[in-house]
Amino acid sequence: MIPHRMSRRAVPHLRALLAARVRRLRAARGLNRAALAQKCGLHASFVAAVERGTQSISLDSLYRLAEALDVLPEALIAGAVTEPAGESEGRQALA
Repeated sequence: MIPHRMSRRAVPHLRALLAARVRRLRAARGLNRAALAQKCGLHASFVAAVERGTQSISLDSLYRLAEALDVLPEALIAGAVTEPAGESEGRQALA
C-alpha cells in the first residue's frame, strides 16, 4: 500500500535527488530557471517544480533537461536505484 503522502508516480527521495542535481548543474552553468526552461523548451514553472522536487518528470523531459545542461540523462539520476534506509527490510534478494 502506498502511504497517503507518497505519490503513486515516483517516490519523494528520487524527486529530491533529481531536484538537487538540476539545481546544482543549472547554477554551475550560470543559468537562471527561465533561461534553463527556454533552453530545453519546458515551461519555467515546470522547471521550478522539478527543482523543488514536487513534480514527477517524463523521460522526454528528463532528456531535454539533460541536453540543456550538457550532461547525459543518467547523470541526473545516477544512484537513484538505492532505497531510503529501512525500505528494503523484509524484501528477499533476487537471484
